[in-house]
Amino acid sequence: MANLAKQPIITPRGKLRWVFVTGQGRPNLNGENQYQAVLVLPDGSKEADDLIAQIEQFWEDNKPKNARDPKSMGYRTNKDGEIEFNFKTSTTFPDGTAKKVKIFDSRAVEVTRELKIGNGSEGRISGMMAIYDNGPNKGVTLYLNSIQLLKYKEYDGSSAAGFEPVEDGGFTADDVPFDTSIEPAIAGDYEPQPAKPKRRF
Repeated sequence: MANLAKQPIITPRGKLRWVFVTGQGRPNLNGENQYQAVLVLPDGSKEADDLIAQIEQFWEDNKPKNARDPKSMGYRTNKDGEIEFNFKTSTTFPDGTAKKVKIFDSRAVEVTRELKIGNGSEGRISGMMAIYDNGPNKGVTLYLNSIQLLKYKEYDGSSAAGFEPVEDGGFTADDVPFDTSIEPAIAGDYEPQPAKPKRRF
């Protein structure tokens, strides 16, 4: 198969969500570990329109021969009407060497300590647009290289997820006998749904 086109891409500033760039990352739907970061921009904003236009132009210039509409382009509109650009990469190189997603601060200085980036953070993403061609499925994948962190909100996995105590009673952890095993809840994976790109130019 011929080499498929790739092109660097740097996003404008946006909200960061679902950032997993440390440890084993998170498993994708195939059970493979990957690093991930989602950039969120307001639908209809110049920043979103320009970024979409850049991705679409890359597709038009490099799409496989006889390709029709792409299956996915690395972005989608979420339920709140925002545009989410999903960047991802494997946690290791083909030879098994660990991969690192570098984090830079607002002065473009690399942050050497490990950060747990939570939703509500803001920044820019540097990555690579790449054409994929899997038989009938063709499109653009956005690969993650590094993040410039402009506003940092630490992820706190021990938080109560926004809940407040209910004063009129109810279930508490003390109600569970010590010899009762509890199966952990498993959060659903985030996976952008394929969507035809919006033609904005």
